[in-house]
Amino acid sequence: MSTPLQEVTTKELGAGSESVLKVLGGMVMSCYAKYWIYVCGGMFIMVSFAGKLVAYKIVYMLLFLLCLCLYQVYYSLWRHLLKLFWWLVVAYTMLVLITIYTYQFEDFPEYWKNLTGFTDEQLAAIGLETFALSELFSSILIPGFFLLACILQLHYFHKPFMRITDLDHVTPKHRRKNKGRTEEVSSDNVRVNPEEEHLVPENDEESGDEEFVQTKWGLVMDRILVLSRKFSDILAKVQGFLWRILELHILKMVAFFSVWVALQEPSVMNLVLVVLWSLAMPFSRFRPMASCLSTVWVCVIIVCKMLYQLSVVNPAEYSRNCSMPLTNTTNLLPEEMVTSILYKEPIDPARWFGIRKDTTALGYSKNHLIVLMLLVFEATVYRHQVHHYRQLQRSSPSIPTLFPSAKRDTLDQGLIPCLKYLLNYTFYKFGLEICFLMTVNVIGQRMNFLVIIHGCWMVALLVRRRRAAIAKMWPKYCLFLLIFMIYQYLLCVGIPPALCIDYPWRWNNQLLMSSALIKWIYLPDFYTVPNSKNLMADFLLLMCASQQWKVFKCEKKEEWMVQAGENPDELDPMEGQLFNPVPNFINCRSYLDMVKVLVFRYFFWFVLSMVFITGATRISVFGLGYLIASFFFLLFGTKLLVKPSRVRLMLWDCLIIYNVAVIISKNLLS
Repeated sequence: MSTPLQEVTTKELGAGSESVLKVLGGMVMSCYAKYWIYVCGGMFIMVSFAGKLVAYKIVYMLLFLLCLCLYQVYYSLWRHLLKLFWWLVVAYTMLVLITIYTYQFEDFPEYWKNLTGFTDEQLAAIGLETFALSELFSSILIPGFFLLACILQLHYFHKPFMRITDLDHVTPKHRRKNKGRTEEVSSDNVRVNPEEEHLVPENDEESGDEEFVQTKWGLVMDRILVLSRKFSDILAKVQGFLWRILELHILKMVAFFSVWVALQEPSVMNLVLVVLWSLAMPFSRFRPMASCLSTVWVCVIIVCKMLYQLSVVNPAEYSRNCSMPLTNTTNLLPEEMVTSILYKEPIDPARWFGIRKDTTALGYSKNHLIVLMLLVFEATVYRHQVHHYRQLQRSSPSIPTLFPSAKRDTLDQGLIPCLKYLLNYTFYKFGLEICFLMTVNVIGQRMNFLVIIHGCWMVALLVRRRRAAIAKMWPKYCLFLLIFMIYQYLLCVGIPPALCIDYPWRWNNQLLMSSALIKWIYLPDFYTVPNSKNLMADFLLLMCASQQWKVFKCEKKEEWMVQAGENPDELDPMEGQLFNPVPNFINCRSYLDMVKVLVFRYFFWFVLSMVFITGATRISVFGLGYLIASFFFLLFGTKLLVKPSRVRLMLWDCLIIYNVAVIISKNLLS
């Protein structure tokens, strides 16, 4: 009976190894199906920008941008046309390779010139020129590898990729788990049946040793499988957490970087990005439209920048030289005229629109390419989360939080629940204070005439005191920040320099304005160009104010009150209550109680020490006011903390108003 048993064991080992190989092969194929398309996308950029920029490379980039636009704007149509797109890319790449190679034949350059009527320079701009052998190899190497990558995607990875990205037919997770368990059971059945183990003869030492080795390796493999499952579970949780963070904040990242890129180079084309994202911040319904329009517009900017780098475009042919004015017709000094944009060099009219010649097309276009990648990644994040929620067979959470279990009821249960609650609802609780801090940041960074308006708004909001009154005024404040942001960017763009017309405040008239005054008032000028990078602080303030507007709406909803707690407006919230709902933390029974004691008992002294340091570091009239305030509060000491709430808040409001008055006064005196 031993011989049949040995044959069965051999078959089982072969089946087991075959199943392992199938699993590994499936894992590799699924990995390639997911990520090979990113290799193709990287090859698109490499083909388009490697070496000298010519017209056929711009066609590559145009195809790539059309694909990304369609992916962002119309996902279902993108899926239907994706296979056709790969066939088009393969056909175009083969045409490019054949054309470049055949152009090296002896009579083909003359044939192309007679056929098209182009000169050698124009044909070279298209990409048709005679190469040396080494140059020919390098010019067709990258398109050849790109062709291979696209063929692999089309023939081997396209169908699995389409199954993975299908949002209409998503397999629920519990079905996947049941399927995996069934496979595990079937693989376990491949092993020797324990009931038949007694049929193995005990006197066969060789078979016993072989079974012992197989059992030992089986235990090792089982342990590795258990550890791999634990690791995969932990990795899945970390990935889910990161995807959730991206779902909540990817739009803010895209808006921030888009505006940052626009502020690096003020122009008419970048003005569209500033307008779109400034509108998208306070009006959340406009945000999907802003993403789609930004994607299309960034693609237009990239194509225009690439076309302008072609050798056939010569800005010297249409650049304009502005003649210097007479000294009695301008208030510019002679040394200022030399460095003014109008007179220091010939003016390219395209620069005002946001296009110029550069040494490398990739270095010039990389910021807008990163913006485009972020916009596409934003759409990917949202679609990934839609797929994730459909796998779980539930809708997305109505309240955007990182930790759904962290609520107001769990806040006082320990330090970790408190940290989770703060990660969920920090802006819900302290968003108004963060907005005021951002306003002070704008005033401190800018220090010009326009930020006085920010200071006036801050005073107007602070004197309201009551949260309900501030909430009524907040939409007007957000609308002001929106208009003010666009207005300041328009000042940075200015009028076209190619008109050779200087600004009226540079004319020699009765109202003489120095360059320092023009810079302080933040007027457009060709000598003292406004610093557009300072507007980043204004946009951050707009983002925070828009988020606070949303908080004012949400805190009136019952669902938010239950989950995050109320934002009370009463001066004495304990008035009329029989007991304190917050546990006693004075005895420090946990780390959270220690943190509360540190904040509520000693933070008062920390603030007074900061007020004293502020007044003592600089000897001035304003510093004297801070010293008097610090000594006044130190005179009361802890007795101030037991005074009625109205008295305490009134004294503290006086200190805040004095602080804001000092900030505005210093800005005026600067």
